[in-house]
Amino acid sequence: DSWLQFRENVYIDVDGAHGSINGLQEDRDQLFAFQAEGICQLVINPNVQITDGIALELGRGGLLHDYQYLTTSSGTINQYSIIKTPYGIMYYDALNAKLNMLNGNENPISDIKGMSSYFRTKIDFADIEADTPNGSKGIVGYYDHETKESHLSFLQGTDSFEIVYSHLNDAFHFLYDFTSNQYINNRNNVY
Repeated sequence: DSWLQFRENVYIDVDGAHGSINGLQEDRDQLFAFQAEGICQLVINPNVQITDGIALELGRGGLLHDYQYLTTSSGTINQYSIIKTPYGIMYYDALNAKLNMLNGNENPISDIKGMSSYFRTKIDFADIEADTPNGSKGIVGYYDHETKESHLSFLQGTDSFEIVYSHLNDAFHFLYDFTSNQYINNRNNVY
């Protein structure tokens, strides 16, 4: 649940062959770890039964019990490209040049919507790989609750741009030449 806190000694080792953990994202009381070449779901406290609103622990052991890979062919190197939406988790996979949606399984939105060649040709991997948005290199994204759109700013010097995906229309529909290197998403407000 969203009130759970992890102490500093609570950890689990995931498979390092898929890269370092570049981001963690909670979605619907589940925790996902994003690596460069993999996404795994962390199994948290599976031995708890809720009865009349009271948690009853059925076993003993660590809080982080196990992990299960959802994919080892996709992930992200850009921690700020991970966007939680009501429709799933959107993220940019720079190694495969794809924008994906994780909602039960991995959906390559950029391929499905005919944007794969755009992402392969327009994005400068060296700038995106840096993943330093405050240094104007990398990707920064947010979800706008009012318009039901996901915004991704691709920060790559003078060739920076922002692309917008409408979840209502299920389509890419805006391309802006202005970007921001930081967004603050506070409940339903974006600053």
